[in-house]
Amino acid sequence: MPDPTLDSLKEIALGELNDDSFDMESPLITNELNGKSLLSLLMDKVVERKNVFDIKKPHKGVVLLSTSVLTAGISDPRTRRNAVRTGRVSEEDATPVFRNFAIIRVPEHHAHIPSPNMRLLLEATESDPASRAQLETEDKLLLSMHDGFFSSPTNLDDMPQLKAGDIILLDGDGLIIKCVEPATTDTSFFGRVRTGLQGAFDRAQAAVLGEVAPAPIEGACEFIENMKRSSLNRFSDEFLTGLLANAQAESGLRATAEGDRRDDVGGNGQYSIDDGSGNRNCSFGYWQLNICAATSPKQPPTGARTDSGGRGFVNWYNANHALQLVLDNGNTGVNPNLYSAIRNSDTQFEFMADWMEKTMTWADPKASQITMSPTTNPAGITGPAFADGQVVQGEDLAYYWGAHIAHYFEGCAGCLDINKESSVKRGKSGKNYYKDGTHNGCTS
Repeated sequence: MPDPTLDSLKEIALGELNDDSFDMESPLITNELNGKSLLSLLMDKVVERKNVFDIKKPHKGVVLLSTSVLTAGISDPRTRRNAVRTGRVSEEDATPVFRNFAIIRVPEHHAHIPSPNMRLLLEATESDPASRAQLETEDKLLLSMHDGFFSSPTNLDDMPQLKAGDIILLDGDGLIIKCVEPATTDTSFFGRVRTGLQGAFDRAQAAVLGEVAPAPIEGACEFIENMKRSSLNRFSDEFLTGLLANAQAESGLRATAEGDRRDDVGGNGQYSIDDGSGNRNCSFGYWQLNICAATSPKQPPTGARTDSGGRGFVNWYNANHALQLVLDNGNTGVNPNLYSAIRNSDTQFEFMADWMEKTMTWADPKASQITMSPTTNPAGITGPAFADGQVVQGEDLAYYWGAHIAHYFEGCAGCLDINKESSVKRGKSGKNYYKDGTHNGCTS
């Protein structure tokens, strides 16, 4: 389905991102000054008056075009793991560090400049950098009228490569502080518009086919409710909140999300799937199940399953469905059956229910409390709440599962140490979701 929300930036009203408005009751505008107040106002107010268009203050903008540059570490996961395993570099030195560079449009500041073609800019962001030379002359001119910003050195877990349509927070010195709303998530500004349009399209299509299409997932509480309506309902609220935290980090809660792009030669990229437009990806769905990797980067404790999420999905599906999926290692990239199954919301929930029960074997994911010991805390989460003998429950247990799922199941670059980076962030995310009542669903 075409994405009309990226054709232009007209959807964003002036003042929606940044409140750059004047006080209409200000005496400076109404001219209601008298002789008595003039000197006082001039001394106390006028000299302190700030220009509302002063870009030195933090403000939001929309990414038009971006790129990321590796500044340290090793970007390829396989090469990085081999280098760490053989002792050539430490895990810390091997962790990839990037800078994001982007051309930004601040609607309230650039309203006088026509919007470039956002669809072409998104395609340019996602394709080979050389293709950017093929942008229309008019779009290049419009881009040159906007401002360039860059991020501090960061890892892709903290700030993924920016894409056209992402809403980001900027400071006044050309620095990107953080991504506020990724354009690809259903809860972002563009995502909310896109979700409504896509949902209407899906339901109309389903009506023709005689089916009822599921309503789109719009946020965390809806995601929790959908998990509880599936076979995942056997698990504790704390465990489901940990799954939520990881799904949010991996895909923005999108069942059809795709990532870990591979070219069609070399390494294990021959197993990647073409999405129909020439893009070859290895990871799919809420939890980015990787079909290219044979095993998880971080092996769980003895007795747990060791296949990667994607390979595990294929084996599970074939054991439970008449239709048999195969991994294509012939570099064709054409695998419609697997592509459809692994991007299906209900099928992902079914798989995760089975896989988590068989993978998380060192502690009971159905329990509402767990007593800490070397057995139940195999990765060694530190902190007073997780000392041996402590009974962990509630928000602390949500942290526990968010971190353990990141560490043993997701195995992202920043998840390899359970007490650092992404494992900690996902643990905190699970804890915060639990504290604010998200685990109860949308009725809390």
